[in-house]
Amino acid sequence: MYQQKLVILIFFTMVIIGGCKQSHPPLILKEIGPTKTKAGVGFNIQPEGGSAMWAIVVNKTDSTVIVWDNRKLPTFQHAAGIITAPIPEEFYAHPGQHEVFVLDVETGLKSNSIIFTVTE
Repeated sequence: MYQQKLVILIFFTMVIIGGCKQSHPPLILKEIGPTKTKAGVGFNIQPEGGSAMWAIVVNKTDSTVIVWDNRKLPTFQHAAGIITAPIPEEFYAHPGQHEVFVLDVETGLKSNSIIFTVTE
């Protein structure tokens, strides 16, 4: 009888714990804009003169941010899966390739990466 009660208790504990887990759909970075620039040349110039990037994201949340070479950027949420972020000049001052992805800072979910290229 004791073993039977223990089995039932373990079963219900697993059901309760399993039911509390929330599965989140994957973050998918579909596109960024632009994907390249020349060293020192701004892009998507904003009214204050700085550069900005946009991203189209599947399953974005209000806590999704753009990440450039593992640096989270201040990100602005827009409708229809679009987010934007200002890009500091030092990020594109020299030729190279940079990993861009999106991250949901609440869940820790990370998307696929897209490479941003800075040419000479």
